[in-house]
Amino acid sequence: MQRLHEHDLTGHLLAKGGWHHLCLPAIAEERTEYSFGAVTKSREAGALLHEAREGAAEIARAKHELGSYGFAAQYQQRPAPLGGGLIKPGWFRRDRTPPAAPKLIVQSWDTAHKSGVDNDPSVCGTFAETEGGFALVDIYRAKLDFPDLTRAALSLAQRDHPHAILIEDKASGQSLIQALKRETTLPVVGIRPVGDKLSRMAAASAAIYPTTIRVDQGTEFVSRDLDLWAYTKGVVLDFSRPGKPTDNAFTEAFNGRFRAECLNQHWFMSHEDAREKMEGWRKYYNEERPHGAIGQKAPVNLLDHDGVPSQPS
Repeated sequence: MQRLHEHDLTGHLLAKGGWHHLCLPAIAEERTEYSFGAVTKSREAGALLHEAREGAAEIARAKHELGSYGFAAQYQQRPAPLGGGLIKPGWFRRDRTPPAAPKLIVQSWDTAHKSGVDNDPSVCGTFAETEGGFALVDIYRAKLDFPDLTRAALSLAQRDHPHAILIEDKASGQSLIQALKRETTLPVVGIRPVGDKLSRMAAASAAIYPTTIRVDQGTEFVSRDLDLWAYTKGVVLDFSRPGKPTDNAFTEAFNGRFRAECLNQHWFMSHEDAREKMEGWRKYYNEERPHGAIGQKAPVNLLDHDGVPSQPS
């Protein structure tokens, strides 16, 4: 039975107990054996369920179209909670300066009705598109009556010169759209979202995956499993030139430490066991391990109070 979410019919029956759960994910996540009486079938990690019917290209297209949440449920048969399965903090980084030469600037408004203490604020996000992706440049948040809301929209537009100003076309947003179109030549676009916020985020989550990962020529990075993972997620593996470790000295140094201090120190009995041990090492590496290049400090000590990296002193 195809899974849709964690509380679908299958999830309800599994929670009650008394059932034998046969799970056949499109991509095997670990080596699994299936026993059918006198017949036993096995699948190795990374093996496709029915390659003749849905090969790597079809799986990659489905992953791109469905996003991580939809693919995990409908293809991998393991739906995750919406609040925790859509966006991962590690997908984002913080920069100290905005993009130097953005190709496109867009402002997106979510307006509120009133400025009272118990009312929600009006919010404007300013986004920039660059060659490397998208950046959230600024968040404006304030509780405003309509005249002040109009002045704020004009002020932010004059500051950033956006190519488009998206405004939700309902309630106070409708009045703001009409006022700006009547009084200015700003590129205002009325938006009517379809579906709830979680559904819209699920549809957009596939666009947040990294597009390129820089790796060296180590055996762990030229494996079939990593290649299949990258292919299904639409990620390009950018390999350094063979025999040229100076192409990416930072990656080479980190990979050497990761191999010596983590991979070579443990037996990994399952995917879950590997995740736990690697996460433990990641926290140790970032929060406890002294680094000579930054004065025998742990990297976490270089973060300021906003979580932004600072230069070592």
